[in-house]
Amino acid sequence: MSSSWFSFVNVPLFFSLFCHPEHRLLMQPSLVLSCLAYSSFMLGSEAEGGAVQRRKSTQLRDLAQAAFEASYNAGWIDVPLAQAAWIMALYETSAHPDTSGPRMSGSLVLLDNVIRVLGIICMDADNTRSPVFLEHAVPALGRCLPEAGTSQPSTHPLRSTQLQYAQNSLNVMYHSTTKPTPFDNYREVAHYPPVSASAGCPCQALSLASVATPSVRASTPLWMLTPKWDAYDLERDYGEIRKEESRRLVWSTLTLVAGDTGARLALEQPQLDLHVAKPENYALLYPGETLYASRPNIDSAFSAKESTWALYARTLLLWLACSRIWGSSLPGTDKSDFAMRTWMETIAIEEALNEHSCDGEKATMYLAREYINIIRIFISSGFRQFIPIPQTGTDFSKVDRGKAMQWLAHQNDVALQLQAVLQSNPHGMPARLLLRRPYLIWWQMNQISRALVLWTLDRSLTFAVDVALNMLPIVRFLTAMWPCA
Repeated sequence: MSSSWFSFVNVPLFFSLFCHPEHRLLMQPSLVLSCLAYSSFMLGSEAEGGAVQRRKSTQLRDLAQAAFEASYNAGWIDVPLAQAAWIMALYETSAHPDTSGPRMSGSLVLLDNVIRVLGIICMDADNTRSPVFLEHAVPALGRCLPEAGTSQPSTHPLRSTQLQYAQNSLNVMYHSTTKPTPFDNYREVAHYPPVSASAGCPCQALSLASVATPSVRASTPLWMLTPKWDAYDLERDYGEIRKEESRRLVWSTLTLVAGDTGARLALEQPQLDLHVAKPENYALLYPGETLYASRPNIDSAFSAKESTWALYARTLLLWLACSRIWGSSLPGTDKSDFAMRTWMETIAIEEALNEHSCDGEKATMYLAREYINIIRIFISSGFRQFIPIPQTGTDFSKVDRGKAMQWLAHQNDVALQLQAVLQSNPHGMPARLLLRRPYLIWWQMNQISRALVLWTLDRSLTFAVDVALNMLPIVRFLTAMWPCA
């Protein structure tokens, strides 16, 4: 799987419960069954288990769905049930024999409902370091300078929310407030100091690789660049572990939702009205942010909101906000203002990414850069009718040719490398890793669509057509290995 998507599960806690004869009875059956379903499904390509294996995974998935519905209808709704919903949503967004638009939509809506019922999207409302945003505002933090914070009491509804955390659920009661102006974004966050480029970044020291034992590397080899877990006691700190799992689950959910949003825009389909896709609902610490608070030596020199994991999460939230505003009924002047503020936020995030010296480029930094380019392409194409040429000298309605060529060159290199791998050693480990990613089919198709969008915006960018053609063999390979019938 992807190095970060599935890392919301605390593996020691999972196996401690699963291997305990009494505690196992208290585990969500749908979580175990959904894990079995997807792990079985990943071995079902035409080059491995084939149709028989895919049929087996479908049966397991149906059992997981039945167990999920039984727990949900009985009111047994907790974080593990949300984890099961996430895995089933990933299954539905992958290429499998029963793939359909309604099934994809239904799985994401179900996952969104569980997260909304649990209230975990605003579980850090009482923490001044959790950012909150207003409706229709750009979810922007800029460069998280110390002076951006404030010690004044907040009037944002999520800051005045009274939270009651009982066992694994949150009951949230909102207080009414006066309606703010559309683009007065709340930045009432106790920001960490900015990153020091000369000192390097602490992401590597805070990653799972820094504490991974041989057994951990063997069981989760692709999670080494994800945030590590604090040294929790599985019994004494059970609640804290679940809370951190909840945070990571929400941000992983954004990955699925962001991919679905891109596909719907490419197909000109209406967006899903999801709770997790609205920045104004958030009051949540970013992935790995709790690691900074417990380490004063790092906390005093670096910004947790500019870690590779936080920057990726900020980019996803920015992308979802951008797509929502584009499809809203706001006046053109408001959309123009939103587009320009969003563009400036992409610059701030890109600058923060450039200051990192860790290995995150292989994982979250790469994805963050991808979505930055996706946002810019979308602004140049979708918002161009609302955007006047500003006095700054930058025309946001036109493609930045330099950045477009940089993105296209990178996509072309990736496509050519994958083609070379498939042609030279189709049964080797790199090819096998690509083979076991049935969820990448739609991403690759969307990348082709984006390359062609660049060409439609600037017909002199003929290189974009060449890149799209070089991506086609990868899509053909994946669709042949994972038939949707």
